[in-house]
Amino acid sequence: MDDSRVVAHSEEQRQVVFDRVSDAVFEFDTQWQITYTDLTAIELLRTSAEKPCNGTVWQILSKIQGTTIGKTLRRAINKQQTETVETYCHQHDRWYNMRVYPDSERITVFMQDTTDRQKGKSYLQSCELTPLYSARAVPFLR
Repeated sequence: MDDSRVVAHSEEQRQVVFDRVSDAVFEFDTQWQITYTDLTAIELLRTSAEKPCNGTVWQILSKIQGTTIGKTLRRAINKQQTETVETYCHQHDRWYNMRVYPDSERITVFMQDTTDRQKGKSYLQSCELTPLYSARAVPFLR
């Protein structure tokens, strides 16, 4: 196989993997230029399929520059190591789990909306902290 066929085959395999995961997947190059977004990422990034994510990460997601998400992206690239963060996004009023995988040519990001899980966790914690009844709160039980 010549090099171009190997690269094409490799890209096809990568696409098959991305299509099988339910996470939002997007990639950008070392110049922050977005090079790939799946349909879930388009929805998550609040863009339309007709208006693809053209531009840099900072142009498309201008409001994340100083946020935990933005800092995590920069840290992953600067250290060239995988980073994971779960954070609340005020802009979307949602919780996200983000995993960032940098290499020398591109950065691949997998994101999951974890809002329902966070709400469930918060509810369970409130149940653990709230007794069913309190003798002080219900004086006739004394």
